[in-house]
Amino acid sequence: MYRNTLIIFLLFLCCSACAQPSFEGYIKYSITVESFNNMTNEDLIEIYGVEQKIYYKNGNFRIETVGNQQSWEIYLTRNNKQYLKYKNKSDIQIFSGEDETRVLANVTEQKNDRLFNGRNLSFLKVQYTDGSSSSYWYDPNIFIEPSYFQNLKFAYLNLYWEAAKSPYLIHERITKDAKITYKFEHIMETEVQKGKFQIQK
Repeated sequence: MYRNTLIIFLLFLCCSACAQPSFEGYIKYSITVESFNNMTNEDLIEIYGVEQKIYYKNGNFRIETVGNQQSWEIYLTRNNKQYLKYKNKSDIQIFSGEDETRVLANVTEQKNDRLFNGRNLSFLKVQYTDGSSSSYWYDPNIFIEPSYFQNLKFAYLNLYWEAAKSPYLIHERITKDAKITYKFEHIMETEVQKGKFQIQK
């Protein structure tokens, strides 16, 4: 009995020691836009911005964008809610992470797809039946525990995290109106204060 208990205890210690810690910090992106119709780049920039930072901590993330009307977006894993605050509005919009009305066509993957800024990136594409898509490139060496996002079905991000287990470093989004591209400029692994994820007006 003692021997079995000791073996279980040693296995537990081994698993704990081998558990990979999730990335904590932020990633800074540049944003470029390309119109497919009569929308101007200025119109698109007002929607999407020119620069973005995403902060990650314990399955929560906060998005801060420069150059558009959005102040911030926060996702909290504990209740699977997304909170959006716009600069010209006092209220905070709240959405369930379960919400997604677009129909998934397919998900494709490719390991070691491209080299960018000294990083060997893998590729994953989420394609919708309406022709829109999100293509992601990520570095598998930057790990975030995917179970944090298992209920985040918006944009089928649960499928992305399950496959990639890593934050995207490039995101190319195609809509009927435009192509929007987010490319990482800087990655900072650092402690993120809990206050970053407080919902404040």
